Amino acid sequence: MSSYVHLGLYETLRKLGADDESAKAAVADLPIPQHLATKEDMVKSIGEVKTEMATLRGEVMRELAIIKWAYVAYGPIIIALLIKLVFFP
Repeated sequence: MSSYVHLGLYETLRKLGADDESAKAAVADLPIPQHLATKEDMVKSIGEVKTEMATLRGEVMRELAIIKWAYVAYGPIIIALLIKLVFFP
């Protein structure tokens, strides 16, 4: 028996009255599921997602720092220009 699914099918066939050889032959013809994720695959994927999220968080924090700097640096200049335009034509 190559996997838990195949073992369960084998046991079910035996309970339904199939002889040992017939049950083994039926289970042996089934393909082994290669596309199913294992626990290790899931742990690896979660680690990759956490790493990517940390990277994106760092990028967002840098962008926010740039926006804050622009607001602090250019805000007073823009206000001064607006005051000049309104009060000193």
